[in-house]
Amino acid sequence: MYRIIIFILLLGYTSQAQVIDRVIASPSYSGKGIVIKWIPDEINYVKGYNIYRSIAGNASWQKLNDEPINKIPPLPDAYRSLPEELLKSYAIGYEKPRTYFRENDAMRAFIYLDILRSQELGELLGLVWIDESASPGQSYQYKVEGLIESGVESIGVSNNVTTGNYDYLPEPQNISIDRKRDGVYFKWDIDESRSVATYIRKSTNGGRFENLFEIPVYVAKKTNDSGEKVYPEVYFVDRDIKKGEDYRYRLAAVDFFGQTGEFSPIIDMAERDLDPPPAPTNIQLSLDEPNFRGSISWDYSSTPDDFKGYIILSRNSIESEPNLLHPDTLSAGINSVELNFPGTGNYIISVAAVDQANNISESEYQGAEINDFVPPASPSELSLDLEEGNISFGWKAPEDKDVLGYYLYRYLGNKDKPDREDFVVLNNEPIIELQYSELLDEVLTGNIYYSVSAVDSAFNRSELAAPATILLPDKNAPSDPVIKGITLKDNAVQLNWYPNVDSDLQNFILYRAEDDKSEIIATLNPLDTTYIDNSVKAGRRYEYYMVAVDISGNQSLESGRTSILIPENDLDILKNIKPRNIQLRYMKNKNHAAVWWDQNFTSENLGVVIYKGESEDNLKPVSGLLKEAEFRDEKVTPGNTYYYQLRTYASNGAKDYSIIKTLKIKAE
Repeated sequence: MYRIIIFILLLGYTSQAQVIDRVIASPSYSGKGIVIKWIPDEINYVKGYNIYRSIAGNASWQKLNDEPINKIPPLPDAYRSLPEELLKSYAIGYEKPRTYFRENDAMRAFIYLDILRSQELGELLGLVWIDESASPGQSYQYKVEGLIESGVESIGVSNNVTTGNYDYLPEPQNISIDRKRDGVYFKWDIDESRSVATYIRKSTNGGRFENLFEIPVYVAKKTNDSGEKVYPEVYFVDRDIKKGEDYRYRLAAVDFFGQTGEFSPIIDMAERDLDPPPAPTNIQLSLDEPNFRGSISWDYSSTPDDFKGYIILSRNSIESEPNLLHPDTLSAGINSVELNFPGTGNYIISVAAVDQANNISESEYQGAEINDFVPPASPSELSLDLEEGNISFGWKAPEDKDVLGYYLYRYLGNKDKPDREDFVVLNNEPIIELQYSELLDEVLTGNIYYSVSAVDSAFNRSELAAPATILLPDKNAPSDPVIKGITLKDNAVQLNWYPNVDSDLQNFILYRAEDDKSEIIATLNPLDTTYIDNSVKAGRRYEYYMVAVDISGNQSLESGRTSILIPENDLDILKNIKPRNIQLRYMKNKNHAAVWWDQNFTSENLGVVIYKGESEDNLKPVSGLLKEAEFRDEKVTPGNTYYYQLRTYASNGAKDYSIIKTLKIKAE
C-alpha cells in the first residue's frame, strides 16, 4: 500500500519536481576520491559506458576506464545484498532491453529515483563509478558516454567538483506539522539542488524513533490553474494516529547519492482534544435587504462541559474559507442574534458551536442574497469650460463607498430647466473618471446643458446632478432641404424629402406657391420626411418648396422648387370609384382571410389590386387586377399580424390608395 502511494509521488517528482543533472559528482562519502553517478535516458546500454575527466577550466578530456563500465554480473550474493524494496528495480534494470525503457516512462522514473538514493543499486546496474585517482584539493569535471552498436551516445557532463570531505545535507528547514483528527500534516522546505527525498521518523508515547516507511517520501509538483509547477499545500499526512497517543517526529533529507543528512530536532505532537461539540440545528434566517440587516436563530440540544459558545460564519462558496459574520462569540444561553451584512452579494451562512480547544462543528448552510436598492447620492459641484470648441466637464464624487462610475448627460435646446427625459446619455458604460471632455460640432449653438449621475455596484443610478450650462454662439445656418419627390395620391399631393443631418434643427417650413403667390402651409417636425396636402383643387398647378430652421433661428436657403398639375377630373373620378367600408376577417374553419368592401366598378375603374405585408412599410401585391369587391387570401398563418391596402386604378391613369387595414390572427 505505502509502496504504491510513494511510487505515484515518485513519478510526479521525476517529471515535475526539479531538473536533475544527467551526470552528478561529489567527493566520496568514503573519503577516497570522487564518486560519479549518471542517469541515462535508457538504462540498458549492453556495451557499457566510458567516463572521462577534465581539470576544471581545461578543455581536454582524459579517459579514465580501460574497459567499458558495465553491470556487475548477476551473482546471487550481489543480488541478495540489496534491500528488499530495491530488488524489483535491480531485476527490471538488469533484465529489460533498452527499448523497454524508451517506451515505459513510468518504470524508468521508478528505477531512476531508486538509483539516486541507493549507491549499491547504481553500482550493480553500472551507473556509479568512483575516481580514486583524483588529487586532493583539485577541481574536476566528468563526462559519461554510453556505448551502442553504431558508436557512442553522450550521457552528459557533471558539475565542477573538488576532492575533499563529503558535504552531507543539513536538517530540513521551516518544518510545519499540524495534528488533526484524521492525521498529522507535514510540510517543509525542499532543497531542489541537492535533495531527492525525505525520511520521516516517528516515536509513539516516548518510544524509539523508527522510519515511517522503508523508502523516503518523494514530493511531486503539480500544475496549478495558471499553468505553473508548484508544490502542494501539504507534503505528507501520517494517518496512523490514535486517540490517547503522543507522537514525536524527526525529518532528514536524502541527497542524490543516497546519503541521509542531519535529522531535525524532535518535534512533539502531543494528544489534544480534537472532538468538536454537536452542531446547532433548525437554523432560521430572515433578511431585511434594503437595510443590509437580518437575524438568525438556532436550536441546541445540550452543551458539553468544555463548551465555549457560538460563532456565525459566512462564505462566498461552499469551498471557500469562512469569515465571521458576527464579531462576537455568543454564550450558551443565546440562540438568536441580529446580523449586519457588510455589502451586497451572495452569502452562505452557518452557525458553528465551538469548544475550549477551538474545535468547531457547523450547522447546515443557509443561503442569503443581499441586493442594494438604495441609489447613491448625486454628484455635486459641476463645472463647464469651453475653449476653441472643446468643452471640459467636471464634478465632485458623492461620498458613497460603492460608486461604480458615472453616466453623462447632455441637452441642447431651448428649455431653461430641462427635465431628465430631455437629456441624452453620452456613454453606454459608466466611466470612473471625475471629468469628461468632447469636441463640439461647429454647428452646435445655443444653450448646452450637461449633467451626471452616479451608479453603484448594484447598478442603482442616482438622480441627475443639478445641470451646468454654457451658451454656445450659433452662426451657422442648417443645411438646405432637398425635396425627393411629389405625387398625387388619394385626392391629395404627397411630398417627400430627405432627412436633414443637422443636430440642432428646430423645424421645416413648407411653402406652396400659386400664381406667383407663396404661403406657408405647414411648420414641420425636424424628423418628418413626408407631408400630404389635402387642400388642392382640380385644374390648378401648385409649386412647393421648403426651408430648414435651427434652434437659434438660423434659416437655410430655399430647397429646389417642384410643381404638380392637378387634372380637372382626377379627383372626381377617384372620389367616385374609391373603395369604402373595407372589412377583414379570418375564417378559422377554412384557414383563409376574407377581404370585402363597397366600390363602384364603372368604366373609369380599371380594377383593384390587393397589397399585403407583415409590416406597413413592406406591402406587396397578392392579387391580380380585381373587378369584384371581395378577395380570399389563403396564405395566412395563425399567430401573425397582416396589413392590407386596396389600390384602385382609374382609366385616366389616376390611382387611389386606401387606408391600411390590420388583421391580427390569434395563435391556435
